Amino acid sequence: MVLGAGCWDERHPSSQHLAASTQHLRRGETMSKIILTNIEPGLNANSEELANVIIQRLGLMPRKKGSTEKMHKVLIDFYERAKLATREKDPKRAIMTVEDMGISAGITRQTMYEYLRRWLELDLISKTSYIDQWNKVIIGYKLNGGTLEQAFERARKKVHSHLDETQKYVVEIQKQLKNEKISEKAVMKANEKKERVEEEKGDRKEEEKIENFEENENVEEKEENGEDNEENGEDKEETEKEQEEDETKNSEIEEEKNIDDEEKNEKEEVEEYKEEDEKENAKIEYEQRDEKEVEDE
Repeated sequence: MVLGAGCWDERHPSSQHLAASTQHLRRGETMSKIILTNIEPGLNANSEELANVIIQRLGLMPRKKGSTEKMHKVLIDFYERAKLATREKDPKRAIMTVEDMGISAGITRQTMYEYLRRWLELDLISKTSYIDQWNKVIIGYKLNGGTLEQAFERARKKVHSHLDETQKYVVEIQKQLKNEKISEKAVMKANEKKERVEEEKGDRKEEEKIENFEENENVEEKEENGEDNEENGEDKEETEKEQEEDETKNSEIEEEKNIDDEEKNEKEEVEEYKEEDEKENAKIEYEQRDEKEVEDE
C-alpha cells in the first residue's frame, strides 16, 4: 500500500489536480511517499524480528537490494535511549545524531540522510537540538513521544490524516464528476440548440432566396407582359388607326358610290322621261297623222 506519490502522468486529469494541489512545494522539494506493507512476523518472534517487521510494515527498510538489513536496530536504539532518558530524567539521552543512526544501521552518515526523510514524514521521530558540555550545538533526532507506542500513535495519526485527506478528494471527485457530467450535458444541449438555430437560419435564408428569386421572376414576367402590352397597345392603336382609315375610305367609297347611284338613278329617270316624252310625241304625231288623213279624206 502506497500513500502519497513520487511521480505522476501530467496528461491524466487526476494528476493535473494533484499537480495543482502541490504547487506550494518549493524548488528542490519532493512529495512524501509512505509505503505500507502487510509483512507478518513468524511464530515466537524475538524483539529484533518484531522490530524488523515494524520497520518493513511502515516502509522504513531500504528499497534497494544489497542495502543494509540492520535498519530495525535504529528503531530499537531510539526506544532504548527514550527509556534511558526517562529513567535518568535527562532528555538529551533520548537524542541520536545522524551519525549515531548510521552506526546502528551499519551504513554511512551520508546514506543515513537519504533514509532519514521517511522517518520524519511518518512523524515517528522529530528533530531536536541541545548544547553539549563544550557549548556546542548538537542537532539530532528522538522518538516523537516518551515511548515507542506513543511515537507509533503519532505515525498512525499521520497515516490516518493522509487517508482522511484522500477521503475528501474522493468526495470532491464524485461532485466533480457529477458536475462535469451535468456541464457536458448542458454544453451538448447548448450546442444542439445552436445547431438547430443555425439550421433554421439556413432554412430561412434558403426560403428567402427562393422567394426573392420567384419575386424577381414575377417582376420580369410583369415587365415582359408590360412590354408586350405596350407593343400590343401600339399594335392595337395602329390597327384601330388603320381601321379608322379603312372605315373613312369605305365611307368615302360608299358616299361616292351613293353619289354615282344617285346620278345613275337620275340618268335613268331622265332616260325614262325622255322615253316617255318620245312615246308621247310619237303618239301625238300618230294622232296628228291620223287626223290629217281623216281631213284629207
